[in-house]
Amino acid sequence: GTKNKTRVGSVIQAQYSPFVKHKRHTIRPPHSGESRFRRCEAAVGGGCCGPQPVPGEGDSPFTSSDQILLSGVSNEPVENLPQEYNAMEKMLNRVFSATGVFWIAEILHDSVVATVSCWALLAAAGITYATQGPGLQMNMCTALVYAIAGIPEVVHVSYELAKRNINIHVLTTMAVFGTVLLGCAVEGALLLTLFSSAHMLEGKLTRTAQGNLQALWDAMPSTANVVELYPDGRPNISTLQEVVPQELPVGTLVLVRAAEQVPVDGLVIHGSAMVSAQNITGEALPVLKKVGDQIQGGITNVDGLLVVR
Repeated sequence: GTKNKTRVGSVIQAQYSPFVKHKRHTIRPPHSGESRFRRCEAAVGGGCCGPQPVPGEGDSPFTSSDQILLSGVSNEPVENLPQEYNAMEKMLNRVFSATGVFWIAEILHDSVVATVSCWALLAAAGITYATQGPGLQMNMCTALVYAIAGIPEVVHVSYELAKRNINIHVLTTMAVFGTVLLGCAVEGALLLTLFSSAHMLEGKLTRTAQGNLQALWDAMPSTANVVELYPDGRPNISTLQEVVPQELPVGTLVLVRAAEQVPVDGLVIHGSAMVSAQNITGEALPVLKKVGDQIQGGITNVDGLLVVR
């Protein structure tokens, strides 16, 4: 049970991080709702937004080093941070926290309002250019787009560069700001707006998917029916007792009746039944499970009686 819970938690952590670039700034613990900007802030004592709540250590699949970075451990000298942070990253933590950049980036990152505002400003710049030609109004609209969509990108790229991690995201973001030097600031603003739109959609989809996984985990059985067997291998119903799945030692025999969910991963040692994984995989067609077959926790016993080790 505990192993299965850790595995499910790891799936949420691995697949629903909006920016998996390097884990100090991007990994989000299961169901914590923290963003990469708040976590950097928490690492230097809360920053502008104050200390963040500490996730329960018993529910997290992360190591102790990750727990320090992902929790709201405050009042810890920057020098005492885990060795994963290099000197440049520590400096960025100090600067961005002291200037409030983390707080601004937190608000603007994958924000619908920020993205819509960027598109509106771009449209205004285009209309101004078409009617009046280049001028102050067009430049102001373009500058606002850089401010709104550029700050989160600058924070992210700064940490990538500090880590000497040069990837396609870093190169494209640097190219965007290079358009200003080439006199093509409007084109750069358009690219930033496209990036902002992509982040907004990505954030919305990942939050939805994370919620679906949380609902799946919540639907797991809260008890398991532990049973003993007669010498001939049949389950002895009189020995039935309910146990929390997380407390089941390896080798425990669990009885699964028709219409019940399998509480833990295991091996079928008695009986046969059609089982459905529709609630997990979406596959509606039941499959036959018999003695010797592996069976996954969470699937539903459609008919029959199973004893799972």
